[in-house]
Amino acid sequence: MSFVLWASLLVLGGSLFYKPAQASIGASLEWGLEYDSNVLSNNQLNNDYDSDFSNRLSIALNADYHWQNVVRVQGQYQYSQTRWLEASQYDTDIHTGFLRISDRDGAWIREGIFLHAQAQIEGQDFLTLNRLSPALSVFANQSWYLRTQLDMGEKTFAQYTNRDGYFYGIKPSAYWLMNKMQHYVKVQLETKQEKIDDEQYDYQSYSAVASWNYKFHETKLTLETEIEEKQYDNLWPSIADQRHDTRYRTKIKIQQNVSQHFTVKTEIGYDENQSNLASSNYDQVRGLLKLKYEW
Repeated sequence: MSFVLWASLLVLGGSLFYKPAQASIGASLEWGLEYDSNVLSNNQLNNDYDSDFSNRLSIALNADYHWQNVVRVQGQYQYSQTRWLEASQYDTDIHTGFLRISDRDGAWIREGIFLHAQAQIEGQDFLTLNRLSPALSVFANQSWYLRTQLDMGEKTFAQYTNRDGYFYGIKPSAYWLMNKMQHYVKVQLETKQEKIDDEQYDYQSYSAVASWNYKFHETKLTLETEIEEKQYDNLWPSIADQRHDTRYRTKIKIQQNVSQHFTVKTEIGYDENQSNLASSNYDQVRGLLKLKYEW
């Protein structure tokens, strides 16, 4: 178990015995039903896919400490699982440890974010991910909040060691606050580089995300659109060329707070994936309904 997972559990455990005035602990249980139009591929040449439904379950424990409204420490442990009705070969179990340490100085906020995740597929170890993300943000004025985050990490695969590698990237973002966090527009750019042991999978990507977020009464509405360009650095053997992928993604999310502890979330999305690799050239429709209880 990694340092981040241990640290997250330590923050959670410590809060059970020591709870100053500016500390809180909590937990959440979330169940969801997901639809995906492109789960099983029948014919990669004709891009013929089968749709499927899955059950999603997530349990999270979290703790939040404040010290003189300056230093904040947040820890979370989460277990989540996905179970497909037909595509059982994609059933997943994920354990995640998350630790965030932030320091505020006036309008400026400095953060250090540590993430560790372990994923299993069909009960077999599949992926281990470690990521370190320092970030700096500032409230430029009452209307603008600016943030930049660096991502550095590594991925290791239990069964595909040739896919082991590391990654780094940067994500600047800007929030236009029309009514604080009740009504705002967010724009985020990202550039990322992945270096893999098997150089065939090395790639660099560029993405842009724009979202409109509006909260009225107990309902929050989010409209989001994204474009991502992914360029592989080396020749892809099956096409004798450099692989190039472009993805367009649009989604609508609605969150309804039914009570103080109970929330209903719905999401509908459409993806258009364009690639010179036939199996990655397809359209996709996604739908999700989630029920969440927090205490």
